[in-house]
Amino acid sequence: MSVDHQTGLDRRSLLLAGAGVATFATAAPRSQHAAAGTKRPPRKVRHTFRGHFDQFAPDWHYLPFEVTETVTEIQVSYDYESTNTGAGFSLNVIDIGLFDGSGHGLGRTAGFRGWSGGARKSFRVNRRYATPGYLAGPLTPGTWHVILGPVGIVPPGVDWKVTITLVHGKPAKRRRPKPPPRRVKGAGAGWYRGDLHLHTVHSDGKRSPKLMAQHVREAGLDFMVSTDHNTTSSHSRWRKPAGKDLLVILGEEITTRGGHWIAAGLPAGPGSTGAIGPRTVS
Repeated sequence: MSVDHQTGLDRRSLLLAGAGVATFATAAPRSQHAAAGTKRPPRKVRHTFRGHFDQFAPDWHYLPFEVTETVTEIQVSYDYESTNTGAGFSLNVIDIGLFDGSGHGLGRTAGFRGWSGGARKSFRVNRRYATPGYLAGPLTPGTWHVILGPVGIVPPGVDWKVTITLVHGKPAKRRRPKPPPRRVKGAGAGWYRGDLHLHTVHSDGKRSPKLMAQHVREAGLDFMVSTDHNTTSSHSRWRKPAGKDLLVILGEEITTRGGHWIAAGLPAGPGSTGAIGPRTVS
């Protein structure tokens, strides 16, 4: 495979690699249009990264890639083999997420574009649509990053491969977000029944917002809190499922290496999108 560049390693990774306790090899193949010497980019350009995580891997590892003005969709897929313990959980797991050109450090809220943990092996993002767990919107030019989060890594470690496909073409129209109403008309002070901790397909749940709302009503509940892991992507999808009778409170479950906690009552809108996510412990 021809290679035109190799991504850099962070300071900690270099120190660990120098000590012989961790290795991170990431490389991207030469773009098809660059290899052919053409000026017009093809419809799809793929970049492939490969590497290995061992038990000394850092909590977060970032894979940089460039997005130009002609990119209209980003498709990401990855592959690795986790270790099934037979006890109801797996080891050698790799979580995944996405940051745009605004950055991924602490305080770079605007850069967060989604998180799916280990719930799915592929996702896509464009101006109008994003896979559950990710945020649709403009694909601003700049250096984007796929974030990998190794979890429970044990010897001999785990090999991984990430493929990023950049699609060039005509951008779709942007979809307007539709968050739920902040209150239910006619409901005053009193006692109400609800669930404070529910996950949808936007993280590791099995139900869409529509199906979740249906089951909440069938359970006789008056309200619910949407608490998908490390993402607010479902917040813009609750208006129709909530209707006029169900109070859907926007929230998020923040999962860190030190534990989990629930944020409830988050405001709707771009200001809150991705305000809390995996970078809180990066």
